[in-house]
Amino acid sequence: IATLLAAIFSSALGVGGGILLVPLLHSVGKLEFKNATSTSITLIIPISYLGAISHLLMNFRNFPVEILSLFLPACMVGALLGKLLIGKFNNLFVKFVFSLFLIVISAKLLNFFDLFDHFILVGNITNHLNIIVFFYGIFISAISVSLGVGGGLITVPFLHLVCNLSLPNSIAISLLSVAVISTIGTAVLRTTKYFDKMTIRSLIPFCITGASLGALISQQTPEYYLKKIFAIFILVVGVMYLKSILKDIKEQFVYEY
Repeated sequence: IATLLAAIFSSALGVGGGILLVPLLHSVGKLEFKNATSTSITLIIPISYLGAISHLLMNFRNFPVEILSLFLPACMVGALLGKLLIGKFNNLFVKFVFSLFLIVISAKLLNFFDLFDHFILVGNITNHLNIIVFFYGIFISAISVSLGVGGGLITVPFLHLVCNLSLPNSIAISLLSVAVISTIGTAVLRTTKYFDKMTIRSLIPFCITGASLGALISQQTPEYYLKKIFAIFILVVGVMYLKSILKDIKEQFVYEY
């Protein structure tokens, strides 16, 4: 049941679902953390593909094919680039910035301030949108693979706020990008050798059902409420990331001194 809910949540909001699946597999499924992480990544792939296809079938006429045709190839390039960047950055610092970014974006989605209305280069963003979409796809997928952070968390806000896509379409493209990044990331990092085959076989039916239900819920929910739900979700994730990072920094400081 928990896996079904995780798949519904993932497909409805356009995020990978690993933040829900890893603790579930580790605590309830009694898998070692390494195995839980690998199994989660493997399960995210069908959830993301099926969720994206379900969104596409429900909203085929209004789907932004031009944005998709730019963003997905960029994600493929970025995912391959991400392998080369592993260990090249200060992970704590980058994750700290990532968590703050999530909190700022959630505040914007909750209309606490007008992030882009006062942005001087807003006209230039519109004029060079294709270039921005392509390079953002490379950037976010490279960061996702190299640091293991959730690309969907900031892909949906980017597509919605910068590209001016509807939230359901942003979620659909995000799911496709998560699927592509997870597929390439699994291949280049060879994480499949750690997954639990029996667990995957038993959970796949729930993933399939949950992905379809999540897309249906997302498409039927008024965008106003969907935006608020997504904003609250990334706010919670951002605060959790920040709390975890500050704890790691404190432990590192105590260890050194």
